[in-house]
Amino acid sequence: MRRQFVEIHRVAELLSGVPSALVELVQKLFEADASFSPRRWLYAVLGVQEFALGRSLQSTLRGKFLDRLQVRPGATSRGNDQDSVKVELECTYGALVDLVRFRRLSLSECTLRQCRASCASQLSSPRALLDALDVPAHVVPAALFRCFSRKNGDKITRLLLEHHVAPDGSVFYVLERDKERRTVSVAVRDSQDYDIVRNRHRHPLRRRTVSNDDVSNIPQHASCRLFWHGNMTSSRLEAGAAMVSGRLSLVVPCTVIAGDGMELSHWLL
Repeated sequence: MRRQFVEIHRVAELLSGVPSALVELVQKLFEADASFSPRRWLYAVLGVQEFALGRSLQSTLRGKFLDRLQVRPGATSRGNDQDSVKVELECTYGALVDLVRFRRLSLSECTLRQCRASCASQLSSPRALLDALDVPAHVVPAALFRCFSRKNGDKITRLLLEHHVAPDGSVFYVLERDKERRTVSVAVRDSQDYDIVRNRHRHPLRRRTVSNDDVSNIPQHASCRLFWHGNMTSSRLEAGAAMVSGRLSLVVPCTVIAGDGMELSHWLL
């Protein structure tokens, strides 16, 4: 932290509009307030928006993701359209790091080498993803749940809700994970029996808490992540890692069902 103030002094010598006395005042403010950020002060003095690259990437991702949610399931050629929503775009490694710092996320599986550059950011749930993208509160319900209708009256619904099918055919809708206890809160039916006459399942969804080991098909982490894979040519040419260009993929788990999906919506909204 002291090194940052040394850098601030050097910048102040170069900028006639920033007297050294002001830097000394900032230093005193820092000593009085441990939460003070010299970097934020410097950005304010220079008139530069902090995390500018991250904010720009966030805005682009948010727009592409919300646009993608308006497309009816099955209208694209993606084979995993029923299990996840995916958007892709080109960005630099520096922009991704800026976004991660801006939203206080974490990077893992990072590899930056001449011939291969990749990293990922794991998110805990679709709601956490919407928060990371700063989706407005009034838009969140429509993002989590959307019903599409055809002219013939048929309906199909997409929910940003993770689901897994057990070997016996039971469908588990993941509501919440407890990493410390290694348990998962799910909505599940006693059986998948269907009443053809009433056109509904015989058993309603009930909330249960199961162990990660009890249901083999439920992973420890949600399949909700940002994955960046660097361009090999860019990785060789760029001197700095921040300038390496690559493809960023955003993957969010979803559930697609026939009908209006109102029963599931109660567990999601």
